[in-house]
Amino acid sequence: MHEENIILNSVLSDVPIFFVGNESDSPANCSGANEKHLLLITEQQLTSEQLMLLTKILQAVEYNLEKDALLLKHKVDQPLNLHHVIKGRTVEKVIVFSHVPSLLGLSVQHTPYQAFQLAGKTFLFADSIEKISADKSLKSALWNALKAMFPKKS
Repeated sequence: MHEENIILNSVLSDVPIFFVGNESDSPANCSGANEKHLLLITEQQLTSEQLMLLTKILQAVEYNLEKDALLLKHKVDQPLNLHHVIKGRTVEKVIVFSHVPSLLGLSVQHTPYQAFQLAGKTFLFADSIEKISADKSLKSALWNALKAMFPKKS
């Protein structure tokens, strides 16, 4: 875990976190049953090949996209009220593709492909699915991050 994240987490452990964004942000763009409490935030337009890669990524950690996760497709350059999206839902892990934390209302320093804890949730930021699909080193970085985020149960 990155040192800044540990410091941030320990400093904020007893402080309420407020996510900012537009009140008009709607979680209506979410799909999936969220049975394993995973929120995925991706770019708004995914090709069928990108969706297939996302499905395979989740299958590798024994998750089903439709059953186990909540998928939110959102414009990369638009702010998103993450608190509004999560409100009323159980979310333990958040994987964000191609979005900047500040546009999600998060003020954190992070290292891409390195999970960190914030407000009782595990976050992971990665490049766009399109970029990952074209770069073996990014696929490897994502796979290593996912293995740490979703350890195999013995």
